[in-house]
Amino acid sequence: MEKKENEIFLIKRLKKYIQPHYKEFVFCLFLLFFNTAVKVAGPIIIQKTVDDFIIPKNFNGLVVLLTIYFVILIVGFFTNYIEIMKLENLGQTIVAKIKTDAFAHLLKLDMVYFDKSTTGKSVSRIENDTNEMVVLFTSSITTVLSSILILISVLGVIFFKYNSLIALTLMMFIPLMLISSFFFNKFISPKLILLREYVADVSGYVTEIINGIAIVQIFGQEKRVVNELERRSKKKYELDSYTNSFFNTFFNMMFFLQSIATLIILYIGSDMIVKGTMTLGSLILFINSLSYFFMPIIELSGQFTTFQKGISGAIRIFELFDTKANIIEKENPLKIPNKEKGLNIEFKDVYFKYSERTDWILSGLSFKCPSGEHWAIVGPTGSGKTTLISLLLKFYLPQKGEILINGINIRDIDKDELRNCIGLVLQENILFPGTIYENLILKQNNKSETEIKELMTYLGIDSSISKLSDGYNTEIKENGNNISAGEKQLISFGRALLKNPNLLVFDEATSNIDPEIEGNIKTAMNKLMNGRTAIIIAHRLSTIETSDKILVLKHGKLIEEGNHKELLAKNGFYANLNKVNVGKL
Repeated sequence: MEKKENEIFLIKRLKKYIQPHYKEFVFCLFLLFFNTAVKVAGPIIIQKTVDDFIIPKNFNGLVVLLTIYFVILIVGFFTNYIEIMKLENLGQTIVAKIKTDAFAHLLKLDMVYFDKSTTGKSVSRIENDTNEMVVLFTSSITTVLSSILILISVLGVIFFKYNSLIALTLMMFIPLMLISSFFFNKFISPKLILLREYVADVSGYVTEIINGIAIVQIFGQEKRVVNELERRSKKKYELDSYTNSFFNTFFNMMFFLQSIATLIILYIGSDMIVKGTMTLGSLILFINSLSYFFMPIIELSGQFTTFQKGISGAIRIFELFDTKANIIEKENPLKIPNKEKGLNIEFKDVYFKYSERTDWILSGLSFKCPSGEHWAIVGPTGSGKTTLISLLLKFYLPQKGEILINGINIRDIDKDELRNCIGLVLQENILFPGTIYENLILKQNNKSETEIKELMTYLGIDSSISKLSDGYNTEIKENGNNISAGEKQLISFGRALLKNPNLLVFDEATSNIDPEIEGNIKTAMNKLMNGRTAIIIAHRLSTIETSDKILVLKHGKLIEEGNHKELLAKNGFYANLNKVNVGKL
């Protein structure tokens, strides 16, 4: 979506979120009309009080009039409160729905999007930009409608009814104020959109630094990152200050015009009172009504700016909604045939690179892994091992070649169908806020706690979990910082077992494990792989010695293959890797 997209079109896109609440909006509109009438009635009642009661010294009906006005003010206070609270709740409800939909859409995007977008900017878009949109349903809509109603009432009812000369005199200010407002908003709107970009940039940078705080502290980068944040914040601060100074200049000019209008009315009104063509109460009416004449125009200008902030937030949110997944699912995706009997995996002349500007990460890769076998993939850093797994999980699609699962091209298989068949254990395992039990079950919430404990006992990890402070109910802190790397890994093994996958993928699953717990990890791995197809990426060759076949990658190409003994006998690249692992080189 272009940032200059027509605002009316944006409002139409918001229509689906507003429609379910149209009755509440109509009710708030009724309250708005009533509250506007209460505001306009104030100067008229004061005029009546002065001309009909104070000057004639007739106090018989004064108490009644003031009592009625007092009751109206009390009712207006409550209706105004109800209107504000109702609209605020509506706005928050609508924005919460937009935020949920935006987050759900974000989760559907593939890795290509996340490769290009930082975590901080995605968080800012979901959180900050949606919050900016609240004004579109609350303060902006009420202020705009109220200002228009008051302006029409003041000109049409008060001025033209009491004195057309003063009304026409004041109307001369309208073109000047509207022209000033037009150029003000034309100038300020792009600045506000740019300011939103700067806010997202600062927010994103802070998020990234906090996520990597350990590296920042270990390498003594505190001063550098503070200076960088200061540089980015300075850009935001300078633009923010510049726009605020422009705001202040504009609004002060509007108030100056109001002061000029007050002087004009005092001059004309005083002359007319002396000549007997105007009453004192009418002059007071006009003076009191000046704020109701100028404030709507000033508020409309101010709300246009607020409205622009909401629009700029909506633009960025709908940019996210309009971001399409790089991998387009087929309308009628295929199921994996005979998956209950296992998965046969075949790569046929696969070429892949992350960008057109980069070299091939995988180049002409071909192999066929039969169902039930355990295969390992080794190679130096950057050889394409993890990329191979990403393709197998359909995070990306190859530019050339085919990946077949039980003879079906992965392009034709529903990604959810495919991923439900695969259990993944990573080097850096992600644990979510919640208990260990909740982290274990994830989607497998149909198993009882007893069944889960039995499966964890089979895997050999129940004792490790039970030793924790609250066992399975132990709360996981952010990033799992309150448990060890080995315990995280054991939980990830348990999670994979509960999924009951057809294919297991281990991506450097033992690289960060202490030697004393490595035996437990190996035992868990062997039990997990029992009866399943497995692909293991490993640096520790001791964990793959019993694999049915080992693929050796280098620069994205398959340079050797065979089992452990066969590869050692070749005395090639794998044999050298093995010597390094056992300390013989």
